[in-house]
Amino acid sequence: MKKKLISILAVLLLTVLTACSNADASDKKVQTITVGTGTQFPNICFIDKNGKLTGYDVELIREIDKRLPNYKFKFKTMDFSNLLVSLGSQKVDMVAHQMEKIKNGHKNSYLMT
Repeated sequence: MKKKLISILAVLLLTVLTACSNADASDKKVQTITVGTGTQFPNICFIDKNGKLTGYDVELIREIDKRLPNYKFKFKTMDFSNLLVSLGSQKVDMVAHQMEKIKNGHKNSYLMT
């Protein structure tokens, strides 16, 4: 009986100590995602009159950045023609620019929405 009581108390103590541990230590590591985007497409991705990168795609990524604390999104601006090349060569992790899928247009396939 005494051994059972000690075992139960040990399990309860372990449970309490586990609940009190710093579980956020691994969660605090922030992964940076580099986003390739352009600057010449009004309303989608452009530089406003104050010199700020903005547009639908840019603001969408900024909102995602706010909602995902384990990730930090940083923008890398470039010409439209270099976006998919940079994605393919892993200079950027994703592209935020209006794209459209062309049938039989490219041998590389990317998820485009």
